Amino acid sequence: MVKKILIKFGCGASIVIGASCVSRAAPDAASAAERMSAPRTVGADSVSSKIVVSLYLVGDAGEAKSGDRILEAMVVMASENANESTLLFLGDNLYPDGLDSLGSPNRRYGEERLRVLAAVGQKAGIRSVVIPGNHDWNDSREGGWRAVVDQQEFIDGLAMESISFLPKGGCPGPSVIDLGGVLRLIILDTEWWLYEGVKAGPNNSQCVNSTQTEVLVALDAALAGSRQRRVIVAAHHPLDSGGPHAGYLGWKDHIFPLRRLARWAWLPLPGIGSLYPLIRNLGVDSQDLGSSVYEAMKDSLERVFRRHDVVAYVAGHDHSLQVIRNEATRFSLVSGAGPSTGLTPVAWIPNAEFVRSAWGFMRLDVTMDRRIRLGVYAEGSRGIVSEVYSQWLTNP
Repeated sequence: MVKKILIKFGCGASIVIGASCVSRAAPDAASAAERMSAPRTVGADSVSSKIVVSLYLVGDAGEAKSGDRILEAMVVMASENANESTLLFLGDNLYPDGLDSLGSPNRRYGEERLRVLAAVGQKAGIRSVVIPGNHDWNDSREGGWRAVVDQQEFIDGLAMESISFLPKGGCPGPSVIDLGGVLRLIILDTEWWLYEGVKAGPNNSQCVNSTQTEVLVALDAALAGSRQRRVIVAAHHPLDSGGPHAGYLGWKDHIFPLRRLARWAWLPLPGIGSLYPLIRNLGVDSQDLGSSVYEAMKDSLERVFRRHDVVAYVAGHDHSLQVIRNEATRFSLVSGAGPSTGLTPVAWIPNAEFVRSAWGFMRLDVTMDRRIRLGVYAEGSRGIVSEVYSQWLTNP
C-alpha cells in the first residue's frame, strides 16, 4: 500500500505525496491529488529494484523563503529515506548578484536566503550540495570571484555537516562524489568558463585545475574512473534548452522588454521591444547558448562526454522543467524552477521529451541493479505539488 502524506499551507495550498504517474500533459485539478510522488520501490517488487540513492535537483532557488512549497515538498519526500538522499542546488542560489560583502546593507538579506536553503537538507536529514551559477558570481560582473568565494565561505561557516559548497575557491572543478557504490556525481562550475573578469587561474589560485585543458583532462579521468557506477554530471548552465537562454522568448519579452532590467517596469514597447529578442538571438550575452564562449564550452564538454557513458547532465539557468535527449549524454535535464525571480517560457525543441513552465524540481532514483528513474514534480493550479512526468533513463 502506498502511503499518502498531505501538507497544508496557507491559501488552501497543499502537497500530496504517495503515488506516481507518467504524463506529458498537465494534470487536471480534479485528478491532482491522485498524481503523487513515486513510492520508494520502483518497477517490479523485487530486491533488485530497491532504491539505493535518490538525488533531488532544484536550480535557481535564489529567492527562497521559509515555507516555500517546492522546498517543503522536497523536505517531506526526502525525509522518508534520509540516508539515501542527496539534494543538489543547481546554481543561482541568491538573486540578484550573489552574496554582498560584509558590511553591505544587503548582506543580511543574502545570509537569510542562504540559511533557508541550508535548512532544507537539515530538516530532511539529508546531504545538500550547493553549486554556483552566474548570479552567484555577482551576476557575471566585476567582483564575481569575490562574490562566489564569499558565498562558499558563508555556507562553510554554518558548520553544518548536512551542506557543502562545491567546487570551492571559485575553482572550475570537477568535484567528484560517489554515492552508494552505484552512482558517481561530477560537479562543475560552468560560470568559471563563461566569466570574463578576474577569476581563478594558474598564477593566482590554489585550484588543482585552473585552465580549460586541465579541467577537461580531469573530467575525462573522473568519467573513466567511475567503474561500474552510473554517472551524473551537474552544473548550472545546460547543454540544451527550449528557454530564453537558447533564444526561445515569450510574448512578454517582445511587449515589455524592460522587465528584464526591472520586474516592475511594465512599460509596453511593441515593435521596439522586439529588438530585445532579436539581439538575444545574436548571442551577444555570454549567458546564452548561442554566444561563442558558451558554444565553445558546450562543444568542449560534449567531446569528453562522448567518450564515456554519462546518463544525464543536469542543470538549471532557464526557469522551467525540461527533459531532453542529448547526443553526448543520454539526457540533458533542466531543473531551474526553484523559488526565483519568476518562471520563464519554454518551447518544445527537437529531442525534448517533456517541458513545462511551472515551479518544481526533479528526482533521480538509482536502484540496486543500477537503473535510474526520473520523476518530475511540479506545482499545479491549486498549489498541489505532484509528479507530472516519469521515465526510466537506463536499463539494467
